Amino acid sequence: MPGPPNTGVRKPQLLGPARENVGRNSSLFHRRQLSIQALLGWRYFAASCPSCEQCVGIVGLLRGRIRACDGGSKSPTISDAMAKRSAFWEGKCAIITGASSGIGRALAKDLVARGARVGLIARRQEALAEVAREIQAAGGKAECRIADVADARSLAMAVGELKQAIGECDVAIACAGIYRATHVEPFDPAAMQDVMATNLLGVCNLFAAVLPGMIGRARGHLAAVASIAGYLGLAQSGAYCASKAAVITLMQSLRLDLEPKGIGVTTICPGYVDTPMITDEERRTLRGLLTAEDTARRIADAIERGKTEVAFPWGLHFQARGAPLLPWWLYRWLVGSRPVLEEVEKQS
Repeated sequence: MPGPPNTGVRKPQLLGPARENVGRNSSLFHRRQLSIQALLGWRYFAASCPSCEQCVGIVGLLRGRIRACDGGSKSPTISDAMAKRSAFWEGKCAIITGASSGIGRALAKDLVARGARVGLIARRQEALAEVAREIQAAGGKAECRIADVADARSLAMAVGELKQAIGECDVAIACAGIYRATHVEPFDPAAMQDVMATNLLGVCNLFAAVLPGMIGRARGHLAAVASIAGYLGLAQSGAYCASKAAVITLMQSLRLDLEPKGIGVTTICPGYVDTPMITDEERRTLRGLLTAEDTARRIADAIERGKTEVAFPWGLHFQARGAPLLPWWLYRWLVGSRPVLEEVEKQS
């Protein structure tokens, strides 16, 4: 397949071998990615600019065009973005779990900039309070409560207190999640239970707390952050992948049940996002690593547009969807060398 035409824009980087000074395992993973893309005839597929994370899709290449890269830009502050209000979000109350760091923290700031009031829930009091103070200092409306999403009772109490403080919940977004490596020697069901309790039951507990009010008003929106990892099995990530796959399926079922009642349901499946789950090695080597701010923007846009399920970046999504269809030897060769994520405490 011929390369992309000369459009005058910077040539995108390919998913190729890692630099010489990075880990052997990660370098092998990227070589295999490039090899399988070449086998499939998509040499320039899923390239991205590391400075702005804009993916160059194969559709654009087939049409003979490449999206121009602006070289990235500095993320705006809350105050800078307050003017960019949205008619959808203006005056709405959004409750976000996992709001003390990562995607949840960035999403809280993004939604306030669009005109929403936000209720923040997390386990880490100091980090959560800092997010609320930053939003309030910029003129936004934010309240925070401490709760563990795996504890249905404490989460319901937190949601009830936020209702009294900022009003009925219009949009509930489950961002809390953890990662624990799944080892086979020994195989520890307790570690898997911890992941399931946060990543899956935490979503259920949040929705259980807000759904009665939404159903009564015949309006509202539920959203959950799953993962592209929910589309396939990754080495040493059995619990994490299974939990995210369960969230994807749960949201599909809820969509069927809640759509007739006037309640929207959106599933978010991001790829690699620069959060505490990402290792330093991955930060150095992964192509198209998303920032928490860019991910938050995509989530807010998806909810605003009423999307049912969104997965990004497009290239990684395509690979994750296609990998399970490959013969086992090829799947193992491509996916088996993926670097293992970093184990972290609850991002909730």
